[in-house]
Amino acid sequence: MPIIIKHGSKKSIPLMKSLWREVFGDDQAFIDCFFSNFYRPSRTLLAFEDGRLVSMMYYLDINAKYFKKKMKCAYLYGVATTMSERRRGHFRRLHDTFLEEISAKKYDIAVVLPENEGLYGLYKSFGYTMSLKRFAYKLFTQDLVKVENIEEVWNKKKEIYRDSSSGLHILETLPQFLESRRDHRFFSYGSSYFAFAPKNGSYELYEVISPSGESVPAEIVHYERSALILDITGKLDPEQIEKQKPEFNYLLN
Repeated sequence: MPIIIKHGSKKSIPLMKSLWREVFGDDQAFIDCFFSNFYRPSRTLLAFEDGRLVSMMYYLDINAKYFKKKMKCAYLYGVATTMSERRRGHFRRLHDTFLEEISAKKYDIAVVLPENEGLYGLYKSFGYTMSLKRFAYKLFTQDLVKVENIEEVWNKKKEIYRDSSSGLHILETLPQFLESRRDHRFFSYGSSYFAFAPKNGSYELYEVISPSGESVPAEIVHYERSALILDITGKLDPEQIEKQKPEFNYLLN
């Protein structure tokens, strides 16, 4: 049967969630969070064979700066192929369509953060080069207010989950929440909360609790991971990237 490439749709969401669970093993709460906050049908590519979803990929818009110059960047995310259909060229078909789309939309670069080092060779075979070591979240740290009573954070989560499609059944009880977050730090900004977990002598942002789901502008907090870049318009200088590590800022939501 021929492979048919389609954009995402409301009808295909259950199929995408099922494939996500199969490939990544994430819990339902995380999957629902992604589809509620980040999923956009126009930035989702699906490969179907005989009516079955066999492969998928998403891309997110990222605010990128290349030595103070803003660039339009697509962040490749959630690349997944069902186990029985691997090594049949599904990702190549999706990626070819992806490149056509982002080129037509005037993106400058594409960035991918491979899940493990074993995938680096795969992406480099598609033209991704230049390992970038800094990939930073941004928050308004100067305006964050430290939360002394973290019970108010749990109450905010309860308020959000009460109105969500997943309901309250996935929310920890208050004692569980307090115990598991004993050494964590919480800050607020307007109606949003930011949770930081201790890691390697510092603290790492791991959750943003926002009833509105809107982005929060900010200065750099943290995040370092090796990313691979695909230069679409030929504007990047590999030697300068390696020497100076330009900043790529992923704004939450």
